[in-house]
Amino acid sequence: MESLTQKDQFERSKINLHAPDQMKCWAHALGVSKEELRKAVDKVRNSAAAVRKELEASYDERARSQLCAREARRQAALLPPGPIRDALLEKAHQYELASKTDLHRNAKEPPLGSR
Repeated sequence: MESLTQKDQFERSKINLHAPDQMKCWAHALGVSKEELRKAVDKVRNSAAAVRKELEASYDERARSQLCAREARRQAALLPPGPIRDALLEKAHQYELASKTDLHRNAKEPPLGSR
């Protein structure tokens, strides 16, 4: 007889995207949207450890791009108007775009370091 007071436990080492309650739980636990979770699972399969590792690597890439953009803007603010300042501001813009597109990269695309 099933217990009416306890929910069924799901396997914690695997992420099941076909169960909406599990997907919601995993997205919350990992601090990502359902779409980010789906992309990570598509890329590395349903192993919870592999998905965690993938999400951490993705977060590190975004954080690094955001830090570079901030530093380029800081350096540009110290320079007088001119081509060098413009180049730094353009580079900052490229870093910002990279940090945003890391979120939306195709799940089948290899990581940047493996190209």
